[in-house]
Amino acid sequence: MNCELTALPYTIQLDLECDTHCRGTIVRMPDGVEASFNHTDGLLVLLEGMGGRRWWQENQAQIEERFTLRGQTQYA
Repeated sequence: MNCELTALPYTIQLDLECDTHCRGTIVRMPDGVEASFNHTDGLLVLLEGMGGRRWWQENQAQIEERFTLRGQTQYA
């Protein structure tokens, strides 16, 4: 699954593979900073780091709900 999150001035592109575990790659555009994760918790930590503390505080609940509920309903 591919999706994008906007964290001005960046766009964060996610390439997710969720079979037994949620893993994938994050790329922050336009500077191209890239990171990989192998668990939903790692994804959330990377999003905080790439988006910034203030952005994370404003959007954390919505993002966590979007990604953790998806993982729980598919893999519980």
